[in-house]
Amino acid sequence: MRILIVEDDAEIATPVASGFEKLGHEVTIADTGERGLVIALNQSFDVILLDLMFADMDGFSVLQNIRKGGIETPVIIVSARQSVHDKVYCLDTGCDDYLTKPFSFSELVARVNAVVRRKITEKSATNLLSIHGLDIDLLSRRVFCGGAEIDLQPKEFLLLKYLMENEGSIVSRAMIMSEVWGYDFDPGTKIIDVHISHLRDKIHGACGLRLIQTVKRFGYVFKKDEKS
Repeated sequence: MRILIVEDDAEIATPVASGFEKLGHEVTIADTGERGLVIALNQSFDVILLDLMFADMDGFSVLQNIRKGGIETPVIIVSARQSVHDKVYCLDTGCDDYLTKPFSFSELVARVNAVVRRKITEKSATNLLSIHGLDIDLLSRRVFCGGAEIDLQPKEFLLLKYLMENEGSIVSRAMIMSEVWGYDFDPGTKIIDVHISHLRDKIHGACGLRLIQTVKRFGYVFKKDEKS
């Protein structure tokens, strides 16, 4: 895990960094708000630990600019400021957790693990395409129906993904050839029809559903056949 600590108090930053390094993590320390912002915007981290009080740029501004910069890395505010207003403002601005000083290192580790685990879960959810009981894991490129995995060839996977992403919309053979095979012309073969046929059989065999419909003279559409 890569951790960025934005903290100007060396008596806090140094032992915290040392503790995480002993756990096998890679730690970067920034001792000013501005330096922390520059590093956060230009390097990749799994979590950012951010103090609020700096001489140059306060932590509120650092947090705002991190989120404005499109950085979705989990941010835990670690601050001596304990007011409800500060906590609510930071949470509304985009922090993932708020820990007040003084704190125990074990609690900090637990909170870091929690926000990172939550972010991984969120990413996994956004990488899952699920329609009519058919699930595609876009990261692992695996397809499931009712918990059972469907063994697809690479082009069959890409074809299914394209059809599902366009659920309910007719896609022409030319569109499929361009998006799945990368050709801007029809090579004059029945390659699409063959792959569609194989894909239909595999889905029907696993799910008992016919989800890829032929639209004569136009192409194909991914939708549930109410007769199946």
